[in-house]
Amino acid sequence: MLAPLSVPDRTRRGRFLAAGFALLALLCFYQPWVSGTLPGVGERTLSGAGLARGDARRLVDAAAYARGGTGAQNPALTGGLVLPTRIPTVGPATSQPAGGESAGQALPTRQPSGVAIATAAAATAVAVQTAQAGGTRAAPAPSSPGTAAQLPRGALYGFPLAAAGLAIFAALWGRLREPRDQLFGRWWTVLLATGGTLGSGWLLLKVLAAPHPNDLLAPGEVQQAQWGLWATFVAFLLSTISIGYAWWVAPRRPVSTPPPVQPIGTQATAY
Repeated sequence: MLAPLSVPDRTRRGRFLAAGFALLALLCFYQPWVSGTLPGVGERTLSGAGLARGDARRLVDAAAYARGGTGAQNPALTGGLVLPTRIPTVGPATSQPAGGESAGQALPTRQPSGVAIATAAAATAVAVQTAQAGGTRAAPAPSSPGTAAQLPRGALYGFPLAAAGLAIFAALWGRLREPRDQLFGRWWTVLLATGGTLGSGWLLLKVLAAPHPNDLLAPGEVQQAQWGLWATFVAFLLSTISIGYAWWVAPRRPVSTPPPVQPIGTQATAY
């Protein structure tokens, strides 16, 4: 029969379980999280790291350039600045042949470049003043369903950071000797485990409850959650349960102490 564990050993077991589940969450960040459809690319599966890097935008841009560089040649498609186009003017012929003979139609005369630039600048100034005065305003384009709801990108790097921090604090907490350091170490593990669980659960719920069509991938439509996102949520949840057991359950459990052993020769011998 195994001897019961002491209170420090029970705490260590819970901490090591939490650290193991945190490492599992860290590995799942690089596994498939979501599957979706990208415009011009098709169906793709993206990991958590791919979502944080913005791989959806990179794949769509690469497909657009491969089809002929439409986005690079037309700045209007990418949101760049479009310069005004000069329109040549047609004027009367400057000279006629002698003797009244007709020499045909005269070629149009182009305005000097300075005049064209001044005309375009004046037109632009008038348009700006009209827009500021409220004369002509473009109506906002109706947003498609799910356009405002998009998955975060840079914030997703918080998941591997939380998992790594939880694993380090939970595994090395036993080496802390100062009561203040031990207290801060406990609260850090609780904060990281709870934050990872709530964050991954919110992201999983957002993917599962996404309407169709949607633009969660920006650009692209999310179809369903993959096993990597499920595993990340479960790993953070189990690490939260383990760290709660280590800090609050294990120290309060009664420890059965074996009966004291008397030294040899101290017992009285009856004759």
